[in-house]
Amino acid sequence: MWLPSDLSHICIVGGGNATHVLSALLCASSAELHVSILAPFQDEAERLSASPGITLDQPDGSTLTGKPHLITASPAAALEKARLVILPLPLFAVPAVCDLIAPHLAHGAWVAFFPAQGGVQWLAADLLGLRKNRPDLKLFGLDKLPYNCRILEFGKRVRVFGYKERLKLACYPNDPVLAKRMCSTVSAIIPRLQLSPAPNFLLATLAPGNQCIHPARMYSLFKDNTTRKTVPMFYDMKSYDDVKYIQLVSDEVQAISRAIEKVAKGMGLTLDLSGVLDVGDAVLAAYDDVKDTSSLMTIFSTCKGFEGIGTPMKKVIKDGEPIYQVDWHSRYFTEDIASLCVLHGLAEIVDVQVPTIDLLIRWAQVHMDDGEYQFVTEDGSLNTDRKKLMYSPQYWGITDKEQLVRFHAEVQSDSTADPNGTATTDTTS
Repeated sequence: MWLPSDLSHICIVGGGNATHVLSALLCASSAELHVSILAPFQDEAERLSASPGITLDQPDGSTLTGKPHLITASPAAALEKARLVILPLPLFAVPAVCDLIAPHLAHGAWVAFFPAQGGVQWLAADLLGLRKNRPDLKLFGLDKLPYNCRILEFGKRVRVFGYKERLKLACYPNDPVLAKRMCSTVSAIIPRLQLSPAPNFLLATLAPGNQCIHPARMYSLFKDNTTRKTVPMFYDMKSYDDVKYIQLVSDEVQAISRAIEKVAKGMGLTLDLSGVLDVGDAVLAAYDDVKDTSSLMTIFSTCKGFEGIGTPMKKVIKDGEPIYQVDWHSRYFTEDIASLCVLHGLAEIVDVQVPTIDLLIRWAQVHMDDGEYQFVTEDGSLNTDRKKLMYSPQYWGITDKEQLVRFHAEVQSDSTADPNGTATTDTTS
């Protein structure tokens, strides 16, 4: 096994908001780290390379700047020595990126998903070959994206509205010793992260984060009218109606979690999902800066990490006047509706009804690409065209309760680590 010191070569994939943040944080934190960015989309590599560095505007008003050592569209060049490969990508980009990087991943590499919602564990396990010819690879993912952030100027400046520092890390295969090692190592490398092990990857899949919040909030804002004269602040919630659907989705996630635990218990196994928190508790666990914790509405509206975040809308001209309409191509839909489809797929397997999740999917799919994405039918079942649902467990061959539980059950550790999660000096592989 290779030591944590061998993690000096890190590759970040993509050119989005979180890539900008990670690049600045890592490059500014240590001269010993060699950070590469693999930017395979359009002209992102060229545009990033033209910048003298990425400046990060912190929530407290301070700034830091970092410059990656290599920015390229070539997976072979970016991944040559990388032992930690981070994919802070929208879910729709993950399959193509996995296909792109799979032939170039170093032996024993850790592949990380920031965040790990949307069933990335069964998708990546298949596309990267973990269950076939690449058992040396290990996956891990975080239950939430660590940053609320927005690019201010591509390749040059990014703003972090708030950090989510206390996060859960899930790994596949589900090796508890390896998970501890990953937590201690990654927490030491990436600033502003305090990671603790999740008992299984389903905790990340079911986490009440973006998938619970974004579609539900968009529905409450725009179910009756999809245009506005001004762009509303996304987390400026003033009544129960503003959080009603968020709470209902969270309740359905809890029902799915309890049903999966019951199935595992019936098989004589333990699949602990107690860490799948109610959405309000999850926000409080991630943020220290919530002024009023008396209700879900006040939790959102008084969390400093959410301040200043607008709603994804596009400016258009209608009848000669500028108005704003919902951006159906934003990740609040392309990412989070797909994640809701994963939740629906899990619910089907364990026989749980999820009417609110289905309501949100059916509402969004009418507008996404002019109705091309018919994920869920009117009777509440998954569309039989699985290619449109390639994130669901069913598409990847997990179709019954036993398969679901066994995929996520603990395995006997083969990692070289002591009980505290720190690596030993074995370098035989």
